[in-house]
Amino acid sequence: MSVIAPDGRFLQVNTALCRMLGYSAKELLETSWTKLTHPDDLELCQDKVDRLLTEPEICLEWEKRYIHRSGTVVWARIKMSLVGGSGGNPPYFVVHMEDITERKRAEEALRESEERFRIMADGCPAVMWVTDAEGGIQFINRAFRELLGVTYEKVEGGTWQLLLHPDDA
Repeated sequence: MSVIAPDGRFLQVNTALCRMLGYSAKELLETSWTKLTHPDDLELCQDKVDRLLTEPEICLEWEKRYIHRSGTVVWARIKMSLVGGSGGNPPYFVVHMEDITERKRAEEALRESEERFRIMADGCPAVMWVTDAEGGIQFINRAFRELLGVTYEKVEGGTWQLLLHPDDA
C-alpha cells in the first residue's frame, strides 16, 4: 500500500511494497511512481490519475507493470482512490498494489501452450475438434474445416453435432 501525492511522489509506503519493488522505504519516499512504472504503462496510468482528479468519488482498478530494482518487471493489480484534503491540506491518492507477476507468467505460459496446440492440431491431417462438457465447440482444426466446409462460427453453440451421421452421433 502507499499514499501518493497528486504530483506522483510517494508520501507513505508499507513494507510489502518495499519488498515487492526491491527498495527501502526511504528510497521510495525519495521518488515517484512514474520513475518506477514501465514506460509502456505511463500513459495509461496518467489517464487514470487524471480521471480520479476529475471524478474523486470513484475507485479505479487496473493492471500495470513496475520495474523492480533488479530491472525485472513486476506486474501489479492497482486499486486507487483520491482522498480529498481537509483543513487546507492537498488531496492524495491511496493505492493498493497486489503483485500478480506469477499469475501473468502462468497466463502467458498457458497462451503459449494453447498456441502450440493450435499450430500442431492445424497441421494434423486428421479431423480434430474440442468441446466443453456441454458439447459447445472450443476448437476445430483445419482438416475439420476443410473436410466439412465450415468455419468455427458456423459450428459453435453445438451445431457441429448436426454434421455427424446419425449412426456416428
